[in-house]
Amino acid sequence: MKKITVPFFLIGLMLCMPLLASDALTSKTVRNFIDSIKGLEQLSKKYEDDKNFASGGGKSMDETMQMIQSPFSTAATEMKASQAYKEYLNVIKRHGFDTPEQWSQVGNRIYYAIAAVQMEREMPGDIDQQMAQAQEQMRASGMSAEQQKMMMDMMAASRQVMQQFKNVPQADRDVVKPFIEEFERLGDE
Repeated sequence: MKKITVPFFLIGLMLCMPLLASDALTSKTVRNFIDSIKGLEQLSKKYEDDKNFASGGGKSMDETMQMIQSPFSTAATEMKASQAYKEYLNVIKRHGFDTPEQWSQVGNRIYYAIAAVQMEREMPGDIDQQMAQAQEQMRASGMSAEQQKMMMDMMAASRQVMQQFKNVPQADRDVVKPFIEEFERLGDE
């Protein structure tokens, strides 16, 4: 029985290797994603009056946090209600993404990697210690209990997001570094 199980295990492992290897974020994937965003920016000009294409205003705190945590998943979901949905699908497929879910997962992953790199640059050191110091300063500031609670809630949400950034694999951070300036320019074009 042992002799039969080992070959099946090895064959199964060999079949899964391409799937595991495709999990790595590559420069080509990042390039494809940037190019898809450029295509979508062109599409947004065509559909600038479509509130579902690029909605962003008027969101609750929970909706805003969801958008911060998964910006491209949120965008992909909103696109389904847009007049531009079919064209959106064509743009992402032209750049190598089979589904909106795949595109948004890659986008969120790139977003987290970029944010992690930027956080390292702007907030070197122990984030938890910095957050604790900020909470102490807030308590000593003379704010009302209601204001302190609101600030503490916002800090807790920020801490949760920062923790996710801290958990980004170093390999993802390394892949996105050469593209950060280009990503920053995307919104300015």
